Amino acid sequence: MHVRVIGWSLSYLVTTLFLAVTIYHLAIVYKTFSHEEGQITSPQILEQYFTNYWEKNSVAKENIPLFIPTGIYIDTLKWVDADTFLITGYIWQKFNEKLHQVAKPGFTLPDAVEMEVEEAYRFNIGSEEVVGWHFGGKLNQGFDYSKFPLDEERVKIRIWHGDFNRHVLLAPDFASYEKTGVQEIFGLSPEVKLGGYQVLDTYFRYQRLYYDTDLGIPTFARKVYPELTYNIELKRDVADVLVMHLFPLIIVIFLSFLTLLSNTSDEKKREIFSFHYLDVLTASAALFFVVILAHSYLRETMSWSGFVYFEYLYVIAYASVVYMTVNSFFMAHTDLASFRFYKFFTYEDNLIPKMLFLPVVSLAIMSVALIFY
Repeated sequence: MHVRVIGWSLSYLVTTLFLAVTIYHLAIVYKTFSHEEGQITSPQILEQYFTNYWEKNSVAKENIPLFIPTGIYIDTLKWVDADTFLITGYIWQKFNEKLHQVAKPGFTLPDAVEMEVEEAYRFNIGSEEVVGWHFGGKLNQGFDYSKFPLDEERVKIRIWHGDFNRHVLLAPDFASYEKTGVQEIFGLSPEVKLGGYQVLDTYFRYQRLYYDTDLGIPTFARKVYPELTYNIELKRDVADVLVMHLFPLIIVIFLSFLTLLSNTSDEKKREIFSFHYLDVLTASAALFFVVILAHSYLRETMSWSGFVYFEYLYVIAYASVVYMTVNSFFMAHTDLASFRFYKFFTYEDNLIPKMLFLPVVSLAIMSVALIFY
């Protein structure tokens, strides 16, 4: 009895320690948010960015393009599937006389699918013309779900000028926003609610992509200049994940543990527990089926070729069911008692495998969390 008390006390203590470390570590990861570098938050930063860009890429002064002030406002944003979202909103541009001599108003969204654009307004303020369009459709973008459910996703809207060969660049129209600083949410309707996500930040940023073709246009601007992007930083709401994905796994592991506790070589206890190996196999198959269904549902919700963090928890759930089933096999086959390893199961009526179950499972959960994050 004394051995059992000490053994179970150590088992519960180690399990609690491992789970506490896991929860603490994941809580820190969830609360930590690092802002994307290279945000263009003001006209001064914009000027500094391109001054460095012209020097780094040896762009001559006569080749520096004109900037077209461009703004964007998102009215609606809704997920269609794991890599596609439905979006509607407004994009506008401001042209002075010098810009009108070089290019015409217009834009294109290179990631758009089934996008409809129509001019919404056009007016003059002094010598400046403002042209605005309403757009709506789908944008296709790949997301990184490898750290699900503590993943942070970025909706990136790439904006090009309508003419690929014009000597112009799109620049954020800072004058049309109240605030555009770091961690300021702008250009996004407060009515936008993304199920399962919360908006952390919005910002403009430039990116330089490599194109291995000029599309037949000798002055193709995309091969020389960076492109403007409007970005929305999102963090997943873990509450939905806990209810839909984590609780089923906890129940499966808990039921496996309860079944393991019923494994005994004592004939009287077997009668009380109705312990029959075929019944254990039936229960194991049912638990496996539950985990497989939950796992399949998770894979269907995201198009990701590799393993995501949460899937390793499913692997641990599979392993816990296997652990319980194999243990039941050895407890049911007393004819194996002549083998030396069988003492591992006969000591104090299967005490060691029972006490090791929770610490081993919690150690696996902690290890995966520390490796991924």
